[in-house]
Amino acid sequence: MNPITIQIIHITLEVWGSIFCLIAAFFTFLCGYYENRKKKIAMSMEVSTAVLLVADALSWGFRGYPGAVGYYAVRISNFTVFFLSNFLLMLYHRYVCSFIFEEEQEQQMTVPVRVHLVSGM
Repeated sequence: MNPITIQIIHITLEVWGSIFCLIAAFFTFLCGYYENRKKKIAMSMEVSTAVLLVADALSWGFRGYPGAVGYYAVRISNFTVFFLSNFLLMLYHRYVCSFIFEEEQEQQMTVPVRVHLVSGM
């Protein structure tokens, strides 16, 4: 396969994945099933994933692009991808802890110190 074709396939799949994540965030917003705190965390994860996918698509798009624009676009988009990957881990940790611990427990500091250190609560 042509390298340009592979690059276009990657970009297309990343953009479509981002669109699906934004649709999921919208329907999570409309859903009345979740508690408000859990809904915010779930929506944050979905929107962060959408931004991560767009940044990754940009890094694929500007890969090999000559000049300063290509240089900085690849650097910024790659930094965004790596930063959001770690941010998503933190959000996932908060999401799981929101199911394990009640909100009153978290406010009374009866949860392990690890939970507060990882999630910055």
